[in-house]
Amino acid sequence: MSASDASRARTRSPRVKSRSPSATAWTLGRAAKTTATTAHHHESVPIRESKRFEVPSETLMKRMGGPSDGKAGLSGGFRTEEEINQILYEGSKGSKFLEDQKRRDKDTQAKVDKLRGILAKKLLEARGNEEACADAILAQLEETRDLSRVITLVDADAFYAACHQLEDPSLAGTAFGVGGGMLTTASYEARRYGCRSAMPLFLAKLLCPHIKSLSLKPELYTRASKAIFSILEKYGPIAPASLDEAYADMTDYCANEGVTPAEAVARMRAEVYETTGLTVSAGVSPNKTLSKIAADINKPNGQFVIDPTAEACQAFIRDKPLRKCYGIGRVTEMLLNGLGLKTVGDIYKHRCRLYLMRDHLPFRWLLSLYLGLGSNSVKRAKRGDRKSYGAEKTFHPTSDRTELDNMIKRIAKSLAKDVARSEFSGRTITLSIKHDNFQRVTRAHTPGRNIWIHSYQDMVKYGLELL
Repeated sequence: MSASDASRARTRSPRVKSRSPSATAWTLGRAAKTTATTAHHHESVPIRESKRFEVPSETLMKRMGGPSDGKAGLSGGFRTEEEINQILYEGSKGSKFLEDQKRRDKDTQAKVDKLRGILAKKLLEARGNEEACADAILAQLEETRDLSRVITLVDADAFYAACHQLEDPSLAGTAFGVGGGMLTTASYEARRYGCRSAMPLFLAKLLCPHIKSLSLKPELYTRASKAIFSILEKYGPIAPASLDEAYADMTDYCANEGVTPAEAVARMRAEVYETTGLTVSAGVSPNKTLSKIAADINKPNGQFVIDPTAEACQAFIRDKPLRKCYGIGRVTEMLLNGLGLKTVGDIYKHRCRLYLMRDHLPFRWLLSLYLGLGSNSVKRAKRGDRKSYGAEKTFHPTSDRTELDNMIKRIAKSLAKDVARSEFSGRTITLSIKHDNFQRVTRAHTPGRNIWIHSYQDMVKYGLELL
């Protein structure tokens, strides 16, 4: 076991005037890893003409939408995705946020160029049997297909926002977000303007100046999550993926009750709503990969069932954009785009070049994705499986040491409470600081081979030393 505290702070070091801490996060775990995010607080600004003609790259403009640009509720809004990204780009000119996005875009483009160079060289060295080799692997993977299970991914609709709306019905029909400098979620009304989770609040205000920001209430979400999961467990084994979503294996329930998967899921969703007042959406298929994607199809408060046939599985996923697939983030998407792949179907079309690049890309996994394959094992993670615990905090930039010390103590208190509840100890403590220019500094300390960290006092001691 290892303990790792990651304290994220957008920090301005007292000695570096251009930086100041604005977020801290700690993680305690076996393999310490944490992420903290921070954001500036800016006034809403109108779109304006740039004094200097500048044409941003297509990839930079796409990056402006953030990691949650595929969230349910964004389509059918007041603006197109292109209009949203343009507003975000114009409104963030001159900010450290935009400079960070440009740096990230440049780094990713460098990776794409490097990958293209490697491919060009390998194409010259190709032997001509690449297609046959790729097809042989596809045939091997097809042999592993299992259509026997009914796997459901249940995802609560705008979960954090819905919890607040249950507590305060006056929020119904209003545009609001939950979180501090970074939105954890946005109500569907706010999403119509382009606001979404993992978006800095100052950008959300560019899109929706009247958006209301609510503080996080962890106890509220934990209580609602437990209520939903207790209902899901009536329908079969579950494996929570987060507070607001879980996989459920409903195979035995369907067989014992003599109902179809669609009927079973509809029954479960109705029970969740009647008991908690929250709506959930669901995707049903023979595996977790497809169910995850299917759960978004009829959001909010809907369900989508994929028939348990190889043809139906492949037909469902073939035309999906790569970004819709769990496991393909923005960077991987851009790398694959750089090689000519846009949709899942393009994996087969370009299987020869992917075979050539198998040492640089997850070749077999991509072929499995094209076939619509995935795991159908649904098991709760055991306490011993957890490698780390973490806590984080976003705050206004500051270089005041007393303020930073107090922030370390607040985060340590939260982390120590989680660790005590789980009877967990760790060996490594990590402090991760994110400055207001979005540059990250990470420091770690392992006190000794046989020294375990679990108390609030130890976390404060080592955290302050790392700070």
